[in-house]
Amino acid sequence: MYKVIVDEFKSLRDRINHIIDESFKESEKYIREYMKAQEEKLAGDMIKCKEILQKEYMKVENMKEEIKGDNWRKTAGEIIATEMESKIKLVVKESSQINVGKWDLGDIIGYRLKDLEKDLREIVKLRRQT
Repeated sequence: MYKVIVDEFKSLRDRINHIIDESFKESEKYIREYMKAQEEKLAGDMIKCKEILQKEYMKVENMKEEIKGDNWRKTAGEIIATEMESKIKLVVKESSQINVGKWDLGDIIGYRLKDLEKDLREIVKLRRQT
């Protein structure tokens, strides 16, 4: 009787170990596939970032050459305008994410900021043209 119980216990232990091993294998396979997909996504994002940085680098190089020339004021204005535009976008983005009680701050003043952004862009465009 003892031998039968021991054999059943060993058999049960072997089945449990087999189930655990299979579970870990499936989990490991899933994790590997997930990590591979994330790695490919990150690689794609990195390529996009590289392309954007290359374009920005070319702009900076062009501006560097233009600033040495006679139209340095126009180039300086473009640099300032670009910086202002990025700051305005950041302010608009941040204001739309702020919550005040039941209202979104973006709902309350977002339209005014967008009007301000539009007016500033028009001023910058006028300065570029002069």
